[in-house]
Amino acid sequence: MSIEAVPRKHAPATAAPTPLGERPPPSTDALIFRVSKTALSLVGGSGRGAGWMGIVDLPRDGEPLASRVLGSSKPEHVDGPDGEPMRVVGPYWAAHALLVPVGGEHLVVFGGLQPLAEPDATLVPLAARLVAELEQVPPDKLLADELEVVQAVRDMMDSRAQTVEETARHIATRAADPLSCELGAVLFRSNGRLVAEVVTRDWPARLDKEKLRATLVRLFARVEGGALLEQELEAATDDALGRNQGLVARFAVPIGDAEPLGVLVVAHAASRPRGFTNLCQRIGHALAAAAAPLLLQAEAREALALERDRYAREARTDRLTGLENRSA
Repeated sequence: MSIEAVPRKHAPATAAPTPLGERPPPSTDALIFRVSKTALSLVGGSGRGAGWMGIVDLPRDGEPLASRVLGSSKPEHVDGPDGEPMRVVGPYWAAHALLVPVGGEHLVVFGGLQPLAEPDATLVPLAARLVAELEQVPPDKLLADELEVVQAVRDMMDSRAQTVEETARHIATRAADPLSCELGAVLFRSNGRLVAEVVTRDWPARLDKEKLRATLVRLFARVEGGALLEQELEAATDDALGRNQGLVARFAVPIGDAEPLGVLVVAHAASRPRGFTNLCQRIGHALAAAAAPLLLQAEAREALALERDRYAREARTDRLTGLENRSA
């Protein structure tokens, strides 16, 4: 098992200006959710709101803070402990946030790493104005999302790895990069052995190899029934890829269709806290599907190399004496 630090392929995306023609207050995101009786759907905004528009759908019963604000019909401020980011709603993390219900059908979230620069008297009317000017997800945004999935799979399939270990490391790297994750890991069951590879990106964490393997084995068992999404990790002493290591959110996907051959794990760290959107999850599933044939091909290459070496040894050995013959 190896743990490798790799450089980021892409620089972190900068906050995008609001598509509604008005910039938000400094250092903030604005996320506009359409609210139904059972769900919250991100339909616009700025910063994270613009980048995640159309790719975040949340069950309402899994969002206690948003449900409380909607139930009270009053704006509410939330601040992370000691100024640290906390999960506000769905995959969105912020150190400071204001949740503003607008009517009974929308919720607007302003948030950022710094205290909000504008008073409630400015932000509450702004929330109403953003909802009033709201547009549907534009076609070019939908196309860009589809291209992102295609490009992520294409990058993964472009592999020159030969061994199972090299292939697993390539998969972990190519999964972490398009999802902007600080950690990617692969556990693969190959010919009676477990191959585990972990890569980190711009994240100086100290990880215990043996505990990591045990955690990956447990995650492998947990994804036998399907993918495991954890938008807010809890601290646990037996989890070597959890909150105690500085990770805040984790997504684990089984590798293989009928019977899982392994597990692909990606995680976000507290240094850039966020969760996994619908698009992130689609990319994760697509990459796990693409990973299976790559790993099986690497396994077949290793088996072929072993068979070739065995025939070469037999060709150099005299069958009667067991000694090397003249051809050796």
